[in-house]
Amino acid sequence: MANQGDFKPGDLVWIKNPHNYVHAKVIGLRPGAGSLPEDQLWELDVLPRKLYLRADDFEPVHPPKDPNAPLKYMSREWVEQLAAFNDSATRYLADNNDKAAMKAALESLRKLGYVKPI
Repeated sequence: MANQGDFKPGDLVWIKNPHNYVHAKVIGLRPGAGSLPEDQLWELDVLPRKLYLRADDFEPVHPPKDPNAPLKYMSREWVEQLAAFNDSATRYLADNNDKAAMKAALESLRKLGYVKPI
């Protein structure tokens, strides 16, 4: 459950709805709502109109993950990618003409964070 302190004007949020989510921007507390109890209403900018909702009716938008960002060290995905690198590197060492294995090894190194894309 969200609190009043969890949001500030300009935050992007998803409005919870049983059928889907609606994207909105937090404007602030409803004018004159400063003296209301915890169920006070927030003003949200949902183009082309404004809504007044309780804080537990919406949640923050998490920024999208950068597809070129390296995986978190020793996470499950990182360990799986390390195994994929070992497989492709072994294939390339066995046959130096295996371009697909070389590309796969380089892509694995990029995902592991050892090689930066140019």
